[in-house]
Amino acid sequence: MYSRQGSTLRLGGFDDVVPGAAYPPPESPDYPGQPPMLEGVGLPLTWNESHGAWIIHTWPWLHNPDGMFDNFNPAVPLCECEISPTQPICN
Repeated sequence: MYSRQGSTLRLGGFDDVVPGAAYPPPESPDYPGQPPMLEGVGLPLTWNESHGAWIIHTWPWLHNPDGMFDNFNPAVPLCECEISPTQPICN
């Protein structure tokens, strides 16, 4: 993931993604009762309906005051697009 800093882009983080076809979503009758985990760290991925996948964001290159593994980083304005895609910055 990149963060726009003026006219440049800065590498901020990356996503680990598990497609819903590989691990059933929570509303599926095949859901095993627990989300997939980020191996080596033991953190659960979050179901993202709009992507149809389990996702966890990691912020190793851009400080996230909410934590390295928090799904949204307030330092990255475009993260808001995942929450409120109709905002002008998202179009």
